[in-house]
Amino acid sequence: MDFQQDLVFVKTLQGEEEVRSRSLQLDRSARLVLILVDGVINAAELIQKLPGTDNVPGLLTSLWRDGLIEPAVKTDGLADTKEPRSSTDFPELPVDISALAGTIHELPARETRIEPMLSAAAANAEQPEVEPVDAVPDAPVYAPPKALEDEKRTPVRSALQDASLWVHGQTERVHGVYRGLVWALFGGLILAVVSSFVLPWVPLPIHPDFLTHRATQLCGAGANYDSTKLSVWPSPSVAALGMTETGSCPALGEARFMFSWSSLLHGEPQITGLQFRNAEVSASHALDLFARLSLTSLGLKEGTVILFNDVNLSFVAYPVLGLSGEAKVVNGQLNDLVLTDHDALHRVNLAQARGKVMVKLDIKQLQMNDTMLTALEFDGLDDQSGYILGKLNAEIGSGHVSGLLNLMPGGNRISGRLQLKGVPHDALPLDALSIFNEGVVDGDINILANSAPVLQDALDSLSVAGRLQIRDGSLTGADLLEVAQSGRSMFQAGGRTLFSNAAANLVSDKKAWKLEGFALQGAAIEAAGMLERAGKGPITGSLSLQSAKLRLPKSAWRVNGEPGTWRFNRIGG
Repeated sequence: MDFQQDLVFVKTLQGEEEVRSRSLQLDRSARLVLILVDGVINAAELIQKLPGTDNVPGLLTSLWRDGLIEPAVKTDGLADTKEPRSSTDFPELPVDISALAGTIHELPARETRIEPMLSAAAANAEQPEVEPVDAVPDAPVYAPPKALEDEKRTPVRSALQDASLWVHGQTERVHGVYRGLVWALFGGLILAVVSSFVLPWVPLPIHPDFLTHRATQLCGAGANYDSTKLSVWPSPSVAALGMTETGSCPALGEARFMFSWSSLLHGEPQITGLQFRNAEVSASHALDLFARLSLTSLGLKEGTVILFNDVNLSFVAYPVLGLSGEAKVVNGQLNDLVLTDHDALHRVNLAQARGKVMVKLDIKQLQMNDTMLTALEFDGLDDQSGYILGKLNAEIGSGHVSGLLNLMPGGNRISGRLQLKGVPHDALPLDALSIFNEGVVDGDINILANSAPVLQDALDSLSVAGRLQIRDGSLTGADLLEVAQSGRSMFQAGGRTLFSNAAANLVSDKKAWKLEGFALQGAAIEAAGMLERAGKGPITGSLSLQSAKLRLPKSAWRVNGEPGTWRFNRIGG
C-alpha cells in the first residue's frame, strides 16, 4: 500500500543511539534523513526539505525496518494525549464493523505497526478526504497482513544489512584515498614541469675554480677534463665530462659532485654525493680511487652516497662490464662499494677494514676457453706492500679449485697456489694434459701469469709448476702393454692405455711443458719415466715398462712423435 504523506515519524531509542555513535555506518543520505526525523514534520515535508536526496521514501522504509524510527502516535484532528478517548472521538466507518467483530476478536493479541509501502509518487499524491460519521464504540485494532509480518528483520537479514553498510563505508574511504593520490601525483607533475623551465635560470654561487680544485683532490695533480655541466634538478650539481686517466683516477665519462641547496645558500658548497659514469677501471686504479675517496680533504660527510654507473672493471685478468652500484662514507672512510652487472652474474664488493681494502668478487658464470666456471668467489686484501692476497674458490664442472692469488705490486703479474680436486682434465688450460683422455685431476700447483686486461692474454702467459694426479683415465695414442709384449727394437704404437692412476711433476708454460717423475698404473701394465714437448715440436722422453701381473720384465724405451703416431725405440731390457 502507498505511504500516507501526512505520516509523522519519531526516532526510537536505537535511532537516538545511532545518531550519537554511528555504530551502523549509515551512508550519508540515510543518516541525514535519520537526523531530520523529529516527530513534527511529516513525510511530505521531509521530502521537500531534501530535494537533492534520491528515494527519501525508500530511506524512511529502511530506517523503519531497522528499528531506528517509528510512526508517531498522532492522528489528524485528535490531540496527542494519554487520556482515554470517548466514543464520539472516532469517526463512523463506512462498513458494518459488527459483521467482522467475531472474526477480528478471534485474532491473537500482538504488537502491531503499519508497514507502509513508500514511494515518491505516493508522497506527493493528494489523499481523499473521509467524511466524518458517527463514531463506532469499541473499534477493533487493525492487524497487518502476514506478508508484511514476514518482512520483519531477522538476525540473518540484520547481519547482511550491517555487512553491506560496512562494505559501502570502506569503499567510500578507499575512493577518498585514491582521489588524494591522483591529486598529489598531478600536483607533482605540474611542479616538475614548472621547475624544468624555471630552475635552469637560477644562478648558483659556485666558484669557477671549485671543480678544478675538487678534481685535483680526487685524482691528483694534472687532473684534466674536456668540459663541465651544471645541473639544478633534482639537486644542484656540477660535473666534469671526459676526464682523462690521471694519477689515481681512471678514464671517466663523467665525475659529478652534488650539493645541498642549504649549503649553497650559505656560500660554501658541501658535497652530499658523488657519481661516476662510463669508467674503465683496472684493479690498481680501483684501489687508488678507493683510497682517494676516503681522504678527509674532500670533506665528505658521514653517510655521503657515492654512485657508480656503467663501470667496466678489469680485475685479476678478467673484465667485468657494465657494473653499477654505490658506496657510503662511514667513519671517515668509503665503505662497502658494491657493484653488480645487469644480469646479476657478477658482483664486486670493496670495503675497508683496519686501514686495508677488502675485495670480494663473485662470479656466477665464467667462460674460459671451452670451460665454464661456476660459483667463482675471490676474497682479497690489499696489504701494506701493495699486494692483493686473495682466497679463490670456484667450481669447474664436477670439480673444485681453491687457493690463494697474489697481485704483484703495479698490478702486472699474478701469482698463486691452487688446489685441484676432481677437476675434469679437459677443463684445465694445460697443454700437457692433452695426452690424456677422460679422467679427473687432483693436485697442488703454483701459477704465475700476466695481469692482462683480456683473459685469453693472461692464459697465454700462464706458467704452472706442481704435482698432478690423474685418476680413472687413459693415455691416448699408445697401448703400452702391447709395446712391452713386443720383441721388437722399434715399435709404432697406437690405441690407448687405460689406467686407474697417473701422476707427474708438471712444469709448463706456453712455450714448453715437461712431466717429470711420470708414473702410470694400468690394469696390467706399469710405466715410469719422463715426457716433454717444446713448442709445436714432437713429444719426446723415455719410459720403462713392466707387468707384474703378466710377469713381463722391465724394458726401457725412448719415445718420439705425436699421440697416435708414437714411435718406441728399445734402449734396454
